[in-house]
Amino acid sequence: MFTKINDIKIYYSFNQGIKVRVYGPDSLYLVELREYPKGDDKPKYVECYTISNTVRGYYDTFKFDGEFYGDYEILVYKTDYEYGLTKIFSHRFDDRDKIVEFNIDTDDLMEAELWSQRIDLYTRLHGCRPIVKSKFKDINKKYHTYYNVTGIERYKTYRIGRYPKSSTDFKTTELKHEGFLWFGGWKIFWSYQHPRSWNFLNSQEVVDDILGL
Repeated sequence: MFTKINDIKIYYSFNQGIKVRVYGPDSLYLVELREYPKGDDKPKYVECYTISNTVRGYYDTFKFDGEFYGDYEILVYKTDYEYGLTKIFSHRFDDRDKIVEFNIDTDDLMEAELWSQRIDLYTRLHGCRPIVKSKFKDINKKYHTYYNVTGIERYKTYRIGRYPKSSTDFKTTELKHEGFLWFGGWKIFWSYQHPRSWNFLNSQEVVDDILGL
């Protein structure tokens, strides 16, 4: 996704995590990620850091690698020499009327059918336009977008399956919550693909975790 505010260009994506890039006349931009917990109208801090496309030593892209559903809000700030830190952009996750891709990753037909039913529920609740990909053509053909998906920008992509715990960054080795990812002093989850370990979950619990149902 792309937006332009005066002479500042902001690119953001909810595909395979959250990514934000900012191009403008200022050398530094601060990007903050917040989340609205379920049933709460006040967001909580998740992550925040400065990015730059011109100054060495800074990342040029803000990234949060969590792939499962979250009611996130992206905020971008610049430094105004008269007013200090100034918010120039905000966007809260909203996939209504937007294209959302769901990749069903299982060899089990019955499980794939169950997961497609939960996708249907997500679609009704969110009002999005689904693209569904699986190993089963009969499931894929149920959706109107089956014959026309090339060149369409996805607002969000979900991978529904059982993925190994691959995160090994410093967040995973935090001594207070070793083995789990910990953001904002409150958000704790098992991996970037799953909010909790799927080892003892049934098929519906796996998909509901990923889609926030």
